[in-house]
Amino acid sequence: MPLRVAIPDMISPSYFPAIAAVELGFFEKEGLDATIELLFPVTRTCEELREGRIDFVAVRPMRRYTPSRTGPAPGSSAPSPRTCTGS
Repeated sequence: MPLRVAIPDMISPSYFPAIAAVELGFFEKEGLDATIELLFPVTRTCEELREGRIDFVAVRPMRRYTPSRTGPAPGSSAPSPRTCTGS
């Protein structure tokens, strides 16, 4: 089964785990034919995911993905993270 894994840049070491997983065959061992797609900028990467043109987006570690503009979790003092909705 094909799986398109998107990353927004090849500069940040944050995306290394996704690249390594594809290159070392971890997805293949699970029956997935994964490929890395470089999609820049991040907003384009998120747009492709929303539209179903890619299957997985590698994001920076320690960043919470929120698919809406709801902001931080209730009771959290953390600043609102960037989201794929442009907030």
